[in-house]
Amino acid sequence: MRVFLFMLDPFQKLKGKNIKKQAKKEQKIKGKAWKMWKMYGFCGVLIFHNADGIQSAIKSWQKEGFKVAFVPTMGALHEGHLALVERAAHLPQVRVVCSIFVNPTQFNDPADLNAYPRNPARDLRLLSEQGRADALFQPEVQQTYSPGLEPK
Repeated sequence: MRVFLFMLDPFQKLKGKNIKKQAKKEQKIKGKAWKMWKMYGFCGVLIFHNADGIQSAIKSWQKEGFKVAFVPTMGALHEGHLALVERAAHLPQVRVVCSIFVNPTQFNDPADLNAYPRNPARDLRLLSEQGRADALFQPEVQQTYSPGLEPK
């Protein structure tokens, strides 16, 4: 798969017939997505909390001829993150996936990990208002590490 570190018109994806169905399916997996949808209305950003869901979306986009731009973050989004997502909007035939994952292995001190700012509702609001990301991938630690290899 070809991945850029950096979409088309963000509203183009809303023309798809299965968008609402996909979001409701995702809601069954993780209630937070549904709560955010109700809070902000459907914002055009598909929210995935597991690898199977995002991989399925990527395969579907690739079949349609799109490439994927991936913007990895640890959340607490700021202008720099949004600038990368914006830059991706100018690449042709690209869908943008932003990830938010606070990786516990990046912290030496557990107190730093616990103190790291987490506000997923704010992050989703920023992405929604910008209107450039197609999907948000927010995996849990258990989804990211194989059984037995979870960080301590």
